[in-house]
Amino acid sequence: MPEAAAYQAFFHESLSPMLIIDPDTGQIVDANAAAAGFYGYTAEELAAMGITDINCLDAAAVAEEMQRARRRHTNCFRFRHRLASGAIRDVDVYSSPIVVGERHLLASVIHDVTTQRQTEEALAQAGATLQSLLATTLDGVWLLSADGRVLDVNERYAVMSSHPRQALLQMTLAELQSQLAAGAARLDVGTVRARGYQRLETRLADKDGGLVDLDVSALYVPASTSVVVFLRDITARKGSERRLAAEHGRLQQIIEALPEGLVLYDRAGTRVGLNAAAKALLGADLLGQMLEPEYRAARRLDGTHYTRDELPVMRSMRTGEAVVGEHMLLRNLTTGVQTPVLLNSAPLRAPDGTTDGGMAVLQDISALVALERQRDRMLATVAHDLRNPLTSIAGMSQLLQLRAQDLPQPMRERFVHSLQSIETAAGRMTAQIGELLDYAQALAGRPIDLKVEPTDVVALLERILVEHQHSTDRHALELRAGAASIVAAVDARRLERAIANLLVNAIKYSPQGGPIVVSVAQAVGPDDQWLSIEVADSGLGIPSTDLPHIFEQYYRASNVPASIPGTGIGLAGVRQLIERHGGSVSIDSTEGVGTTVSVRLPLREAAGGVM
Repeated sequence: MPEAAAYQAFFHESLSPMLIIDPDTGQIVDANAAAAGFYGYTAEELAAMGITDINCLDAAAVAEEMQRARRRHTNCFRFRHRLASGAIRDVDVYSSPIVVGERHLLASVIHDVTTQRQTEEALAQAGATLQSLLATTLDGVWLLSADGRVLDVNERYAVMSSHPRQALLQMTLAELQSQLAAGAARLDVGTVRARGYQRLETRLADKDGGLVDLDVSALYVPASTSVVVFLRDITARKGSERRLAAEHGRLQQIIEALPEGLVLYDRAGTRVGLNAAAKALLGADLLGQMLEPEYRAARRLDGTHYTRDELPVMRSMRTGEAVVGEHMLLRNLTTGVQTPVLLNSAPLRAPDGTTDGGMAVLQDISALVALERQRDRMLATVAHDLRNPLTSIAGMSQLLQLRAQDLPQPMRERFVHSLQSIETAAGRMTAQIGELLDYAQALAGRPIDLKVEPTDVVALLERILVEHQHSTDRHALELRAGAASIVAAVDARRLERAIANLLVNAIKYSPQGGPIVVSVAQAVGPDDQWLSIEVADSGLGIPSTDLPHIFEQYYRASNVPASIPGTGIGLAGVRQLIERHGGSVSIDSTEGVGTTVSVRLPLREAAGGVM
């Protein structure tokens, strides 16, 4: 028959695997070449097999499915077939009843759908994963089509927007974005498709009138021609940023309102910030510039220039330590006027603790300097006016001592002793006034003129100890001299005042009494000779933290009781006088044990003169 011949040609030449099966026995009647290639058997081998040899279902299930196909109840089946290699493949089988001769058979076309099934399973898994992510993510999510239709919205966004999810799913993108605050940024699907993404920050208005800050990230997915939009609630972060900005603004206002100049530097020494007061002092806005203009404008009080590395802020950045109380003259770069300033500097540190820059605080102390000059002039005037009556008192005391020689012996001794006490007290007051005058002269920047003359220092010390022994009965003053007489060219009056000051301190700061030893000796060095004087006590001692500052003006040790009077200028004056002689003074002290003050003076030729 022509039809049979045509069918046979179609069957054997088809590129799809085809089997002819007897539904009553399950026997494979025929198999084409494509089926042989697919299953890995020859056509003859397949024709000798039953369908249950390749179908993974049990025989009863296979028979039932064949009968359904025979009755045309179903013509498409999803089976799992076993190949000659043992591999299992998923197949879709399309079966139709045919009649060959008098036999009622099934013609089955087999399509390998293993890859399709795996893809479907992967897609199903991805879909499940996506739905899980959408359900659990803390971000709101929109799923949009390429033309902007809303495909899905997760529950998190429904909570963020205060709208039911089902209501959101019925909206268009324009309706979704109508919930955003007026003037807030909007998503543009065309931009997302063109660029592949879009990132923006916007604000969502909820139903209660509140505003939710959102970080929106949109991504175009070409494979599905869809747009995925993630909307993250950044209200807390934006609130922190706004509070931080407000705090920064307030801090900036405070910095700008400060009467002191504030300059900030990066680690290279470039100015990265300066307030109005700093600009006024410098006479220019030097933001972004290096230190060069500044260090050329800065001088020490003695007029010498700083090098760049000597500037306090550079020292702070180099050493990591604060520099406190640096006095300098700062020249205004516009007017040329020099202003005395008090400068403090400190390093600025990065989060890891390394030095990342520095800061300098400049205080204009012109008014304070002018006040100090007025004080110094007044001090000099008062000291000068007090010296004259004291000279008269001392002279009158000496005259009365001469006249007292004519008195009877018992009365004469009492009068002479009293008059000597008056003379001694007047001498001490004169010495203190001299100290004030020297101090005022030093503050004014004028060197002290010394009246140098040959002086027996041993005899000078003996006289000082005798005078001060009368002032205390709790202390034993002792002189230890390396020779009976040591002559040095010194200003005797001022050296006496310096040693007397040290002796008074030793007595005053040894309130429990005890020995006070004054030692004097010659010290011979490789190139010169020195006069060494030491005053040692066993009193309060000085805390180690105070020792670096003990010679500073107005400084008193922290362990001194308030009941012990003092001004804090004595030791500063001592150092001033000793250094004017070309010598040095140092202190060795242990708190609770005692103090030793050492004075070294050069032994010059015993000749008089003015220094």
